[in-house]
Amino acid sequence: EVLDLQAGKLAITRRIAALSPNKSPSRAGVSPTSTISPSSTRKLVAPSTSTVPGSTTALPDCRSAPPVRVRLLLLRVFAQDQRGENFLDELAYRWRYVGPILMIGGPDMARASIDAGEASDFLRGRFEDDFVFDAEMLESKAVNIDDRADPDGRFRINEFFCRTDMWKQAVQRLMGLSDTILLDVRGFHAKRDGTAYEIALLARLGALSRTVMVLDAATQMQDLGDALAHGGGTPEQAAALLMTTGESLDGEALFRELVQVAVATQEAAAKVAAATVTAAVTAADTLEAAATEAT
Repeated sequence: EVLDLQAGKLAITRRIAALSPNKSPSRAGVSPTSTISPSSTRKLVAPSTSTVPGSTTALPDCRSAPPVRVRLLLLRVFAQDQRGENFLDELAYRWRYVGPILMIGGPDMARASIDAGEASDFLRGRFEDDFVFDAEMLESKAVNIDDRADPDGRFRINEFFCRTDMWKQAVQRLMGLSDTILLDVRGFHAKRDGTAYEIALLARLGALSRTVMVLDAATQMQDLGDALAHGGGTPEQAAALLMTTGESLDGEALFRELVQVAVATQEAAAKVAAATVTAAVTAADTLEAAATEAT
């Protein structure tokens, strides 16, 4: 069975072309407190078999799909096992037909995310060329994100390898560049300082409305709520809270949830742009009328 991997791109294009003020994004039913209860999440149940295809699975030709690019920022609790790589495999297989994936590089996903260019740099002893050492290098990488689709229709994974003193700046910059954000907080607890910082930053920057959070039984809900509150946010501001069971998840269900959030984000941006144009036209008409009356 060939999955309809163009669904996200087509849905976004069609919804933007026919904006409706009566439609709003689906949200998780969460209570307006800083504490997240298990009942406030939706389950993301894993299928009985993996949905990641083998090498013989046919892929659709997406070169004729509408030219819509939606950037997805992946944030996560760094894992010490293969969970991160499996998660990226599930995500990238579908999302790369919609747009590029942005992420902070790390050893937990190295094998799943490395591309030919990075492998070449490593073999030639030039791997440091891919690292962000200062604000100037960060800005250079940020403005040169690879947004082009490859001939097979897939976009690329853009990794930012950062020095210890630069990753916070990089995360903030990437949040501003992304249309949709996926936060994997499986196994999160208060001692995960880096992830706690990212959670608070999402709230502080007002980015929770375009953020999907993935949780599991090991996620400390109180700690997650506290991190959100530290940034001035509340759980109900998140676009969705999805609960997984076990180490696997339904990648297709996650993909469709992300598409729904991306559609809502694109619609909101289009409405703001339309309102800005309308205001500019009105102001111009007012000035013209005033000038005509003065003469």
